[in-house]
Amino acid sequence: MYKLWLSGKLVARTYISHGERELSRFHLGQMVRQMRLRTNEFVEAVACPLEQEDYYRLLRERIPDL
Repeated sequence: MYKLWLSGKLVARTYISHGERELSRFHLGQMVRQMRLRTNEFVEAVACPLEQEDYYRLLRERIPDL
């Protein structure tokens, strides 16, 4: 279970199963939603071109009162 807190608020959480070798479309969609990203942004985050500060900026833009 991964959880991300910003400014004292839980803003994202997801769970990664260690039993699967590949993500199904369903699980990919669940993780994208839970991380509050678009699919292409999630793929960038996993591949590492999406920097941590860029992710935090996206969350601050998308979450009111953060």
